Amino acid sequence: MKKFSSQSVILVLMLTFACSVCVRLSANFRTKREEQMTEEEAAGETGETNLDTNKNMTYFLSVACLLVSIYLPRKWLAESGNLNSASFSTLCARYLMPVAAFATVLFWAMQHLPNKILDSLPVWQQVLLPQTVYIIVIISFIAFVISPMLVYTLPKQNNQMSIPSTQNGKDIFQKVFKYGKSNWESNSAITNDTQNDVPKVFGLGTVYSAAIMYNGMAFILLLSLLLGEGLSPSFLTAICGIFCFFELFTICVKLCRESDLLPNGLLTMSLMIANYFYGFGHQATIPAIRFEAAFIGFSGNWENKIIPAFLIHSNMFAAEIFFTFLVPLLILLPCTKGEIVEYFSFWRDSRENHWQGDFVMHENQKVFRHLQMKIFFSLYLYQGFKLSASILAAAIHKRHLMVWKIFAPRFVYQAMSTFTVFAVAIIVTMVLARVNSSLTKGMAKIKQNS
Repeated sequence: MKKFSSQSVILVLMLTFACSVCVRLSANFRTKREEQMTEEEAAGETGETNLDTNKNMTYFLSVACLLVSIYLPRKWLAESGNLNSASFSTLCARYLMPVAAFATVLFWAMQHLPNKILDSLPVWQQVLLPQTVYIIVIISFIAFVISPMLVYTLPKQNNQMSIPSTQNGKDIFQKVFKYGKSNWESNSAITNDTQNDVPKVFGLGTVYSAAIMYNGMAFILLLSLLLGEGLSPSFLTAICGIFCFFELFTICVKLCRESDLLPNGLLTMSLMIANYFYGFGHQATIPAIRFEAAFIGFSGNWENKIIPAFLIHSNMFAAEIFFTFLVPLLILLPCTKGEIVEYFSFWRDSRENHWQGDFVMHENQKVFRHLQMKIFFSLYLYQGFKLSASILAAAIHKRHLMVWKIFAPRFVYQAMSTFTVFAVAIIVTMVLARVNSSLTKGMAKIKQNS
């Protein structure tokens, strides 16, 4: 256990307080079950939040929350040096994703038009903006598959001398002499400095974390569109809350290096999944299913049911998708310098000069695979406990008057939640494997060129 200053304790308490406030604010976006609603609430739209008293204020607040939700991970990528290259995925993060956020904002504004005006618009105009978001999200995923590493290798300086052809031989010897003199002086200055031969790669210390952040931005755009305007503030509380929790977890890992804190972190993530299932405006009842999510960006003329089923499922289990995809950050962010952790006195030790970030996982493949298996199996175990509890509750109350109203739907929802966590865990494992494969080839190429 390391010693830490009173300033560090104050910052830890502030982070804990901020995380608790974010989780508490999400309770304002929970909807009531149909048996809890009054006649006036039942007559209105279901699934709306308590912020509907002023539509203009709700809209501008939702727009601000969406923009901040996209700005925060993009700012993290920029500060970590992962947006310096001109690769396909980097260009998507820098330009296409803000365009998708702007399209979402315009789509929400369109929904405030009077019904007569909205219905009079051609179908292609009604579905253009959300389909733009879908296309950009798909392009972003394809770009990541093509170029998964958000890193930039600084090219070596070219020591060749170019002489303009307009000189016609005039002063050529003088230019050659000056070039040779400057080149000899620079080479003699770095004769004993072997570090100049090492290639400079920006963003390599956060190569795995950047992949999670990049795809997380795409999921934020997709889920924000499906959840709707009223739940954008709740999504921002989820992002801020999980950021504060990751910072706290990083602090605990650096203070208690000999303790295994992953089970505690995964338990917290599982509890946040359960909390934000309700925080995103859902209830474990059949009438609470958001069927309107299937018509976001589509007119409703379906030839198959796969796409609408995917949209409805993504809306209902947005918390499972979002938090499960961020689970690997529990093992990646402690390897990096956190935005707040780097200001703590206990981080400024002798190991700072040998900082490698999460690239250290690439050099310890067995440990990395072991940690991945551990976090996902532990998360499966927590989900299995919740599923077993819902099965047991349904079995015990099989003759209860409300068994088909409360306990049976809860079992169905928990089963689908567990399957969603399984699927997203497989996807994020494939993401890390794709980064690892590309990183192995990139490092081999860098060593060959150097």
